[in-house]
Formats: sequence, C-alpha cells, structure tokens
Amino acid sequence: MQGALLGDIELSVVTSDDPTSDVEVTEKPVERGQDVSDHVKKKPETLAISGVVVGDDASNKLNKLKEYQQTGKLLTYIHRVWYINVVIESLSTRHGGNVANGFEFDMTLKLVRIAIPKEIAITNLPPAVATKTKPVTTAGRKQPAKQQSNADVWRTMRGE
Repeated sequence: MQGALLGDIELSVVTSDDPTSDVEVTEKPVERGQDVSDHVKKKPETLAISGVVVGDDASNKLNKLKEYQQTGKLLTYIHRVWYINVVIESLSTRHGGNVANGFEFDMTLKLVRIAIPKEIAITNLPPAVATKTKPVTTAGRKQPAKQQSNADVWRTMRGE
C-alpha cells in the first residue's frame, strides 16, 4: 500500500479507505400496507481510514493530528479517493510491538459544508409609524378628593 496526505501530514501507509455515503429517508405510517416515504435527505459523507505512521517525527505527526481534531481544522485528504473540507471526527491509535518507531491508526473523516453568510438590503419596508405617548409630568402622587357622605349633604341642605 502507498502513503497518503492529510492536510500537511504524510501518513506512511494507508491500508484501507472506506467511504460511506448515506441518506435519511422519512417514513409516515399508514393504516394498511407499507409505510409511505416522502422525503430523502443526504447525510454528510464519511471516510474511515486505517494505516501506519512511522519515522522519527511520528509523535509530532500524532500531536498535530490531535490538534487538528480538537480545533476542527478543515483538511484535504489525498489518496485513492480525494476529499476536500474534511474534519477528523474520530482518531484511535495503537502503539504495540508490530510497529517500531511509530503507530497504527484508525480515523474517521467527515465531509463538511461551509455556510457563507450574505447580507441583503431590504428596500420595501413600510413607513415608520409615529408612536404616541403621554408626556412626563412632575405632579407627583395625588390624593383622591374626599367625597361627602349623605349625612353631610343633609346638614348642608338644612344649613347646619
């Protein structure tokens, strides 16, 4: 097998490239017969790779791979298949007696789409509406006017 390139890291030997392309199919149950499928949505493609990294700089390469995974760095993968804009979704390594001066690895790469925000000018806005508010006064709190009782009204009428 031959080596591969992931970003700026050369992977010494890649033993397998396993691309996966899935879709999500939504289904609605019906009373009789088979469920009805009404929508298909593509899921992000993934690529499972296995291989070996050897050499005096193998530990530096492993540290850089871990950094790329943690920061979500967009990478390009070049081997039997090419992928642009992938991130390292999972990374596992084995440091056994089979590989001297390096490590074996299993890695899953996920293809990501980058959304680019755009600004648009809104030109057909309705005219501004003036709001009406009561002006601020400094009258403070006012006590309610005292109401006369029926007895007070009789007294006033009798001239008392």
